[in-house]
Amino acid sequence: MVENTQWSHTLTIPEEFLYSLRILGMPPHKLNLKVSAPIILLRNINGKWSVNGTRLQVRHMHDHYIEAKMLTGILNDKHVHPIDLTQLWPSV
Repeated sequence: MVENTQWSHTLTIPEEFLYSLRILGMPPHKLNLKVSAPIILLRNINGKWSVNGTRLQVRHMHDHYIEAKMLTGILNDKHVHPIDLTQLWPSV
């Protein structure tokens, strides 16, 4: 029997180093926002309502997403939208 040793040698990288990386088009490791703070989308998330330049107001912060109310546009003040932070990809 031959054992696969491909993953037996792992590289350990300190978390502090990973948190310090700044990737183009990605938010920082720790996002500091306050409830009711106005925010502006800097990229299109979906073509229906969340497009570049849309103004929102933070309603609730979760571990992996933000609930925000629209301040501009057709759906102004009618819906609270989740903004999924796990679906963001770096710009190329």
